[in-house]
Amino acid sequence: MRSPSAECLRKRLRLAPHPEGGFYRETYRATLRLPRRTLPARYAGARE
Repeated sequence: MRSPSAECLRKRLRLAPHPEGGFYRETYRATLRLPRRTLPARYAGARE
């Protein structure tokens, strides 16, 4: 029995390319949203 190839696993798991390299799949996203006024000045907008 052969092991599945990396490409086969990537497709089976529906992984997307990550901008910094490799692959990923989002599995959770918080419903919390931080308004702009609660963040330090270095952040240009709200964060989700």
